Amino acid sequence: LISFFANDLNVFMLNAKQFALPILTFLYFRKNQFKSRLIGVAFALNIFLVLTQLWVGQFPLDVADLLTTMRDLTAGRPLGLFLNFHLSAYIAAVYLIYLARLRTLYLLDFLFLFLTGVATAFVSYVFQRIASLKWVQSTAFRNGFTSLLMVVIAALSIAYLAEDLILGLAQSQGVAYNSLWVIYRQLLDPMSYLPLLTPFPTDATSYTESIVWNYEDIGFGQIGNELAIITIFNQGGIVLASLYLFILTRHLKSFRVFFWLSLLHYGYILSPLVAYMMVTYEAEIRNIRRPMANGPSVNTGASGRAVPP
Repeated sequence: LISFFANDLNVFMLNAKQFALPILTFLYFRKNQFKSRLIGVAFALNIFLVLTQLWVGQFPLDVADLLTTMRDLTAGRPLGLFLNFHLSAYIAAVYLIYLARLRTLYLLDFLFLFLTGVATAFVSYVFQRIASLKWVQSTAFRNGFTSLLMVVIAALSIAYLAEDLILGLAQSQGVAYNSLWVIYRQLLDPMSYLPLLTPFPTDATSYTESIVWNYEDIGFGQIGNELAIITIFNQGGIVLASLYLFILTRHLKSFRVFFWLSLLHYGYILSPLVAYMMVTYEAEIRNIRRPMANGPSVNTGASGRAVPP
């Protein structure tokens, strides 16, 4: 409501859509469980398109005219089902986090995400899988917020201490070096964090255009904001964005390390599909009955005697 009076109509409608859809999706499916089999079909199709593009060298269908930001990238990293390599890899990672809690994937999940060429999804997924290990959760990571904080601090510390090594390796391997460079510059520049204090929803596009980083001296040209968390706080303001992230962190324990780390680049926690998948799979993961080490559990009554199931 404040955004309606503080911004023009287009900005208000965009920001309202960005937050209303995932919030309503989260609220509805948290109380009305519905697991769609189409997600599994979409995941399989996504894998097929990614592997096909890796084999052929370009996206198998002529979709360039249907794209905007990735119109010229149909022969680059695999676009996947969602015609966006960042989004396709992100949704695949969410589904794989869920599958990994149900069955052994024999490292095929890591291999597939690596083949997508999207470092954000891959690295975030790796840290989430580490945080999900039983021996990790049973020790210093028992408290959810403590585990999240420790993982984020560890990731940022490694990134800071090994900056030259990581940037040099990325450049030599042909990884998206320009994006990685800008992410480092933003993370190490205190002024980059000022938008996190945005009181009310604003125009995220205007902010991105106002902080252009000039890297023409190293052949990159001009690049804008690369941190998803900055965009989220611009579009929602500090109150709404903070509440949304707090609620997700509190309720989506199986995904919180993943989506927090993904916010250091292109995270999609405002996607209604991602919100639906996370809240649905979180409920199923919590309901999984794991057998006890000494055999099946025995139900006991008030007297302590075994009661037939």
